Amino acid sequence: MAPHNPSIMVRAHSNSIPGPECFELCDLPLPKAPEGGVLVRLHYVSVDPAMRGWLSHEANYLTVPVGQVMRAHGVGEVVASNQPGYSAGDMICGFFGWSAYYAAQADDIWWKIDPAIAPAPVWLNLFGLNGLTAWIGLNHFGRPAVGETILVTTAAGAVGSAVGQLARAAGLRAVGIAGGAKKARLAEQHFGYDKVIDYRGTEDLDRAIAEACPNGIHLFYDNVGG
Repeated sequence: MAPHNPSIMVRAHSNSIPGPECFELCDLPLPKAPEGGVLVRLHYVSVDPAMRGWLSHEANYLTVPVGQVMRAHGVGEVVASNQPGYSAGDMICGFFGWSAYYAAQADDIWWKIDPAIAPAPVWLNLFGLNGLTAWIGLNHFGRPAVGETILVTTAAGAVGSAVGQLARAAGLRAVGIAGGAKKARLAEQHFGYDKVIDYRGTEDLDRAIAEACPNGIHLFYDNVGG
């Protein structure tokens, strides 16, 4: 019996948070490696907040059309390759889809991964776009100096949690803003922030920020607004 490719297709777009009604599980034929690309067998795929925008009726920087495999960041093993530099057995990460197998074009592939350095799922978060965004934003654009204070919004989020840890490692005082007491505790106890403000539990946010940053704010890392 020929191998199949279980895949989750987009069935409908949504005006709010996408639910099960937006998706359909289908058994598609096994694809072939495209010209200049690879066939990858997915081990892990992501579920990201950005997908809400991808499935929105409103215009977005990326829209996954109805009838297409749901797009997602993923980590997997190259099964067949028509792309120089990639061979069967290589572990790679990139922009693939919610499917067992994905025919990836060259532009879909980010880089090879080494599971000996970190487990495969880590390459979807800290060693993936989230960690890269945090590192470049802080170090390349922020150019921090020891002793400075950084204020980070969405401190418990995928990028914000990494920014706080990187900032502390660089010798900064890290102050975060998060929505809810649970997220604030998470950012302080697990992500190492010096102080986290729960904006939902704060009547005067300006005053709370001023009290948390008595020496002012040197860097502001904003993760709000998509």
